[in-house]
Amino acid sequence: MYKKFNTQVKDITQKGQVVVAANAFGNIDVQGDISVYGSFTKTLNENFDRVKWFLNHDTSQLLGVPLQGIETPQYLQITGQLNMAKDISKNIYEDYKLYAEYGKSLEHSIGVDAIKFDIQDG
Repeated sequence: MYKKFNTQVKDITQKGQVVVAANAFGNIDVQGDISVYGSFTKTLNENFDRVKWFLNHDTSQLLGVPLQGIETPQYLQITGQLNMAKDISKNIYEDYKLYAEYGKSLEHSIGVDAIKFDIQDG
C-alpha cells in the first residue's frame, strides 16, 4: 500500500525553500514500517530544533535547516530552507524544480526512534 506524495517547491526563486511530505501516515514504507497520525507530535513540539536535513541519511551531507513541521491527516509536512551557499544544496534544489515541473516527487525518508510501537507477525 505505497502512497505517493508530490514534493512541492514553495519558492521557485533561488532562495531554496521547499515544502515536502516527509512521511505518509498509514503507509507501509520500504522497511515495512507504518507511521500513524500523532506519532510526531512530541518531537515537533519539544525537539524540533534538533531535527536535521541530510541527503540520504548521510550526516556528512547537511542540506539545510528544517523551519517548520506539521502533521496533516495524511502526512508529516516539513518546510525547509536549503543552504544555497553549498553546491550540494543547489544541485538538490535543481532536482526539486525539475521533478516538480514534471509532476513527480523526490523520495524522502526520516530516521526515527519509536517510543511506542506494535510488532505484528506477518
